[in-house]
Amino acid sequence: MVRVYKKKSSRLNYNEGQMHLAIQNVLDGESCKSVARQFGVPRTTLMKKCKTQTNNRPSRVVGFRRMFNEEQEIALKNNISEMENCLMGLTSFDLRKPAFDFAEKLQVPHNFNRSTELAGKDWLRAFLQRHDLSQKGRTYVCGQSPWI
Repeated sequence: MVRVYKKKSSRLNYNEGQMHLAIQNVLDGESCKSVARQFGVPRTTLMKKCKTQTNNRPSRVVGFRRMFNEEQEIALKNNISEMENCLMGLTSFDLRKPAFDFAEKLQVPHNFNRSTELAGKDWLRAFLQRHDLSQKGRTYVCGQSPWI
């Protein structure tokens, strides 16, 4: 996983609302080419999505996939907050190991390192950013190092 990803292409520069309206117009009988030009969506993408709509197949999702859903991440965050409240000095190892164990316990498909049984550093960094957890202003017991 990339630490800070910056989009370089102009792909997906339309919103889902535009695409949904365009699909409805094509399914109502308008030509795909004119609807694509009208709504500013790629014609080939519109054709593929119209084909999946008629076959009742879900469309593909583009981008990175999270390991845990929102509820699971909140549970993991609460577990980390409890450990912090007990004045446990948390290192990156102390956060990555429970994340791996949590994924194994829930049998969530993941790409964490199975040989070291740790979640990745990139995953940890993204998790901390998503939940506004930071190492600033923390006190560490017994001289332990900060998270990352």
